[in-house]
Amino acid sequence: MVRFGGYRKKQKQSIASRRPRNLISCLLALLVFLLLTKRKSISATSIIYTSNQSWVRSYDINQSIPLSLWQTAKTAKLGPQQVRTRDTWLNKNPDLTYTLHDDQDADVFVNRHYQGPVQDVYRAFPIPIMRADLWRYLVIYVHGGIYGDVDVECITPIKDWFPPRRRIPDDKYDHYMDDVPNAEPYFNLSWDDCAAVVGMEHADHISNWTFAAIPGHPFFRTLIELIIERAQKGIQTWNDDVVHRHTGPQMMTEALVT
Repeated sequence: MVRFGGYRKKQKQSIASRRPRNLISCLLALLVFLLLTKRKSISATSIIYTSNQSWVRSYDINQSIPLSLWQTAKTAKLGPQQVRTRDTWLNKNPDLTYTLHDDQDADVFVNRHYQGPVQDVYRAFPIPIMRADLWRYLVIYVHGGIYGDVDVECITPIKDWFPPRRRIPDDKYDHYMDDVPNAEPYFNLSWDDCAAVVGMEHADHISNWTFAAIPGHPFFRTLIELIIERAQKGIQTWNDDVVHRHTGPQMMTEALVT
């Protein structure tokens, strides 16, 4: 398992997850946290489509991130290990609202809340994990809250994720702090300071297997728009990194720096 902040994730043996999830490299998340706090909001990039964008939502930067967990799985009947990891969230966070969408629920959600190119791209993705990736961004954009993969274990109550704990100094990895300007305020953050929270996949990409945001956060609008734009240019099924590039951590990282 890989730990990050208040949660950790089991390693899977799959194309999408063989990429390293280096715990220590998530120190780069300091910069990400600071960019996504309410103290400095993000402006969404405007992408012009000929199609309907009625799905775009307004947002209240002063709103708190809802204490709700969203997960998805192929079927509503979770396996024993998935039940165990899900229960770590529920047992450590008794006030947490929990919603699981299976594939059919996810399809219904997308059809209900989105139209035009979003629906078209969602249906066009040829690999289930690509639709699951897009769904997680769509649901957090609409409802806000926390998304976590079904194999992510909550090891610390959500209310205790902030302020982040200081690490024991480690000369081998402390150089990751060198390029993070004004990192000190990071250690004083509270949940009320944050409009969105993400961590690191590794040194180059942010993670899409656990994140949180207020409803309508412009980062997720930008992310959804970029996914649509790239898919409309052609889904590169021949590329070994097709998931990463179209819906996974690479795309999420590109949206952040756009």
